[in-house]
Amino acid sequence: MKYTLIVVLVLIFLIGFTMADSREANCYEEHDKTRKGYEEIYEDTNDVELYNHSIAAALQQLKECLYPYNKE
Repeated sequence: MKYTLIVVLVLIFLIGFTMADSREANCYEEHDKTRKGYEEIYEDTNDVELYNHSIAAALQQLKECLYPYNKE
């Protein structure tokens, strides 16, 4: 009985860890797509101020995706 409980707890931990890792990977993947889109816009316009603002917004979006419960 004791070993069954340990096995169940380990499985729950592994499933939770895998789900968190998957969510984190999705956040970074979405951020990369967004950043590349902004880089293409910058190449077309050469507007540094717009580019800086866009990248700051993309980083904020990444932060909110990675830490959804840390709302300021």
